[in-house]
Amino acid sequence: MLSHCGEGCMDNLTEVQSCPGKLPPCHDCKTCVWGDWEEWTSCSRHCGGGQHHRVRNITRQPDPGCGPCEANDKVQVEPCNVQPCSDEELCIDGEWNDWQEWATCSTSC
Repeated sequence: MLSHCGEGCMDNLTEVQSCPGKLPPCHDCKTCVWGDWEEWTSCSRHCGGGQHHRVRNITRQPDPGCGPCEANDKVQVEPCNVQPCSDEELCIDGEWNDWQEWATCSTSC
């Protein structure tokens, strides 16, 4: 439209601006999926305190633009067989167990 004695307007007809914040994606996001826990491993010791663990993995990665996987534990570790070893348990499966602490000396000279 002409104005001011026939001169055209010098400003743009439209302006573009980024929206504030993060917008939701234009499609339904498929998020990350964690798998089930695997079975516990066998205990590292038969007595005297050992450890066992189990793991799980991500079974589906999220779609691009849908954010990272939620930070969750991938490995769990727990104590097991914490009961003290008896004399019968010192030789297990044909192998000697760890040495116990030295006893007090039986003689003084």
